[in-house]
Amino acid sequence: MAFKVIQPNQMEDNVFDKIKLGMPLLTAESGGKANTMTVNWGQMGYLWNKCVTTIYLRPQRFTLPILEGADGYSLCFMGQKYATEVMFCGRNSGKDVDKIAHCGFTLAHKDGIPYFEEAEMVLLCKKSFGSWMTEENFIDRELVSANYPEKDFHRMFIGEIKEVLVKE
Repeated sequence: MAFKVIQPNQMEDNVFDKIKLGMPLLTAESGGKANTMTVNWGQMGYLWNKCVTTIYLRPQRFTLPILEGADGYSLCFMGQKYATEVMFCGRNSGKDVDKIAHCGFTLAHKDGIPYFEEAEMVLLCKKSFGSWMTEENFIDRELVSANYPEKDFHRMFIGEIKEVLVKE
C-alpha cells in the first residue's frame, strides 16, 4: 500500500493518544547503521514558526549515538497489527540484536530519513535542536526522584516535521 503526503495540521488523530497508545518507533541512521526503538515520552507542537516533535532518549540507549550522528529521524506509528514487533523493539537493544531484521520491517528512505513501509503513519523530522536535561533545571524536584533515581537524565531533540506520510 502506498503513502500519501499530508501536512502536519491535516493529522486527524488525537496527538496525546497517538503518542501514548500508538507507541511510535523512533528510527534513525548514521554511519551505515540504522536502529529503532519505542518512544512514548514526546511531544508534537509548534515552535519557531514550525510544526515540531520533541523526543527524549536516556544516555544508555544504543540509538542515542546513531541519532546524534543523523540529520533527522522518523516516528513510525505501526498500528495494532505490529504490536508484538513494537514491544520487541522496546524490550531489546540494538546492540544485541538487529531489531529491524528480526521484526521483518522494510526500511525505506525519504530525503535521507529512514522509515518503515509497514507503518500506518510516519512523521519525517529534521533535527533542529538537542540538549541534555539537567537536575538543576527541574522546578518540580519530585520529578527527579520519581523518574531519575540513577541521575540518567534524558537528551532531548526537537525536530521539524518535514512531511507526514499516511497510508492511502
